[in-house]
Amino acid sequence: MKIENLFIFIALFAFFSLLAIGQRALSDRYLRKMTEAIASGDFEGFSKIADSFLTKLLFPPFNLCYLKLNAAILEGDPEKFEQAVRNFSLVSMNQYQKSDLYHKIFNHYMSEKDYEKAKVYLDRIEKEVKNEDLKEQDRYVYDIYALNSGEHLDQLLTKREETPEKERGFLEMLISDSYKNLNDNKNADRYKEMSIRHLKQLEESIRKTNAEKQK
Repeated sequence: MKIENLFIFIALFAFFSLLAIGQRALSDRYLRKMTEAIASGDFEGFSKIADSFLTKLLFPPFNLCYLKLNAAILEGDPEKFEQAVRNFSLVSMNQYQKSDLYHKIFNHYMSEKDYEKAKVYLDRIEKEVKNEDLKEQDRYVYDIYALNSGEHLDQLLTKREETPEKERGFLEMLISDSYKNLNDNKNADRYKEMSIRHLKQLEESIRKTNAEKQK
């Protein structure tokens, strides 16, 4: 599973678990149908439910747009993704929603190596988002992968030492690619191996936690 897709499933699980609290039986049933359709790859079935008049009455605009965006990413349809992004232009968002949305769009463009569009959302993150850790992280990602920079290496190494071992996988990936940009292949390979190991451990931990919650 791609790292991006793993994080999408994690985000969807957390997001809609919170949303389901307090929802009436009908809302909960429609929510379950939509998430099950996405999980099974039935994107046509998902669209029929999401675009229905009743669904639009049951769920706030941001929640539906957010779900359509994630479905478009998982489906791998660029046109649907761009349309899903445009849908948010008419949606009112709080700071948390804006931060989460811009970060998700930025990451997707980075994964597609569309650095021009990624830079647009990096600029929005730096200007409109208050989460300083998120700003810093996305700046690291852009500089390392779009600009082939290694200038953040010392900062990343320091952050790694301050981070619990099981949570170091993403940082180690950035460190590995920073070394690669500096033509230090030995250290690039060393941190890549650590990153793969820790990301696998994180994925297994998430799966175990989700399985226990479903019992």
